[in-house]
Amino acid sequence: MTRFFKNLSYFATIILIINALLFLKSFAKQSKAFKFFTLYLIAMSLTQSGMILFVILGEPNIFVSSIYTVVQLLLLSLFYGELIKNRLIYFLAGGLLCFMLIQYAMDPSLFFRYNSIGISLSQALLIGYSLIYFYRSISAKTPFIIVNVGVFIYLICSTLIFASGNLQYELSRQGYLLLLNLNIVFYLLFQCLVTFEWYTNYRTRKATKKLV
Repeated sequence: MTRFFKNLSYFATIILIINALLFLKSFAKQSKAFKFFTLYLIAMSLTQSGMILFVILGEPNIFVSSIYTVVQLLLLSLFYGELIKNRLIYFLAGGLLCFMLIQYAMDPSLFFRYNSIGISLSQALLIGYSLIYFYRSISAKTPFIIVNVGVFIYLICSTLIFASGNLQYELSRQGYLLLLNLNIVFYLLFQCLVTFEWYTNYRTRKATKKLV
């Protein structure tokens, strides 16, 4: 990873942490969807910071991606469950989480390499939630539409990038680094959209207004 993209990764993490703090300010006054998304931002802040710490220490951090994937699936499923109001979301997420736990139980070495199947399935499920929410937004004004745009763009790009993560790592170090760099760019875009969501709908002048 070049110094530019390494600094870009640090910058994206800083924006993520700032977003978590901004949303946390209004945590008690907002809806369940808002609270689940805030918890998601906090959890991602911790995992991203952990990944950077391992890089600084010169230690492998791929295993953190397993934690990241599971936590992201859990909290974004709860988030979209509140927005879409369909209990099927919880059953689908629960089934996939069980599948992934079985994967890790049967093959613990997955903690130390990209779980392409688990990552792809979890992100595909979240993309499905996002598409359903887009459809619902056509006929009615809905909250978190900017966040939903960010989730969709980031996850669909990330899925395409990491679905072949193991193969790219084995065949080409340069190709692997290119995938990581692209992922950083799309993640930064996602966090900028989260900031815009907060500024547009949840800064102080609207902090007491529930949108869900």
